[in-house]
Amino acid sequence: MSSVSLSQSSAVPGRPQIIAWATWITIATTITGFALFALPGAEDIPAGAIVVAVVAGAITLAGCWWLWNCKRWAAILLTVVGVLNCGRARRPIRP
Repeated sequence: MSSVSLSQSSAVPGRPQIIAWATWITIATTITGFALFALPGAEDIPAGAIVVAVVAGAITLAGCWWLWNCKRWAAILLTVVGVLNCGRARRPIRP
């Protein structure tokens, strides 16, 4: 039985450790964002905002999969979706 270090990645040989960390942190924040819709008071959130958040989350999770497989353009996709999410979060929702 061989010992494997936690710093080594098993899916793609030679994957930089920063890619693994970035992928896991992005997955964790996306799933946390989905879980926030289950908290009390979430019924006050407009349906359009929920749809946009779920679509952005799905694109982010797909981007994480491609980033995990070391697709160079996945980093660009995640950056664009992240910037769009920040812009969406700063605008107040008017009734």
